[in-house]
Parts: sequence; structure tokens; C-alpha cells
Amino acid sequence: MPLEEGCPAAEPKELGACDTAGRLCTYASSQGCGTVYDCHLGTWRVALPVACTDAHRDGACAPEPERERAPATPLEKSPVCLYSGATACTYNLDMPPQPCSGVPRQAPPLKFVWRCQGLTSGGCGAGFAEGERCAPEGASCGTTCCGKSALCSGGKWHVTEHGCPP
Repeated sequence: MPLEEGCPAAEPKELGACDTAGRLCTYASSQGCGTVYDCHLGTWRVALPVACTDAHRDGACAPEPERERAPATPLEKSPVCLYSGATACTYNLDMPPQPCSGVPRQAPPLKFVWRCQGLTSGGCGAGFAEGERCAPEGASCGTTCCGKSALCSGGKWHVTEHGCPP
């Protein structure tokens, strides 16, 4: 897999210094697996580790991302496939949005869809905790229903806990 322009030739060390904010670099150890690093706020962070599995070694991942066609392996054996440009393809649960409510509802039948997505730098991918540095200004992460959310304001995360409605 070709290295993205501007990425170090050697795989960075997590929490090592970096100087190109918003840079995502993919380092493959085999076709479809490896690690994506994110240069965020002057520090390299692991954005997505994809361990190599037997499915990777058996060629389950195509040489280039195939957005419309899933691997020929069964769903339960299909790996996450990692590509340059910080693109990951995998089966995702295709679930319609549920209303924010504490009332139990019958879940719709499970349906899995093969999707390829480009990762984004910083923000939520780097995690969030109250008072930690963040960028870009105005980024928001988490949920507005039954859980935590965070807003990047003044260069720091402001975390809010949202209770579940009755």
C-alpha cells in the first residue's frame, strides 16, 4: 500500500511529536490490515488499529476498496479492510434512527451493509474528556440521548451527561 504524501517513512510512535495537524497516515503490515495514525494537536495517536487475521492472510480484502462489493467471506469471518487514504471498509449494522426514549421498543430485524468510509482527523476519534485539549473549535461528539456528549469550545472539551427520558 503506498504511503500518503507527507507521512513519515517509518511508522510513528504513539504520543510522539508531529507537526502536520490533521494528517492521517496508514501503515499496512499486510493487505487490508495495519494501523492508521492521526497527527492531532501535535501528537501522533492511533486512530484505527486493524490486526491481521487469517481472513486478511487468505486475501479477503481486495487490493483497492470495493465500496459496492463485500468480500466473498461469510459475514462473521469478514474483516475490516484498511486502505491508503485512511479508508476502512467493513460490515456495519444498518439501523434506522430510534427515538430518544426510555420506553422499550421492539428492535427491527438486523441488517448488515458493506460500507467504505474515510476516517477523519482529531475530534471524536481521539476521544474526549472534560478539559482535555481539542480542535477544531465547535466540534461535537457523542450522543444527545442517554449518554455523554462533548463540545469543543475555547480549545477544551466540555462534556455533558444526558439522562434517558422516562
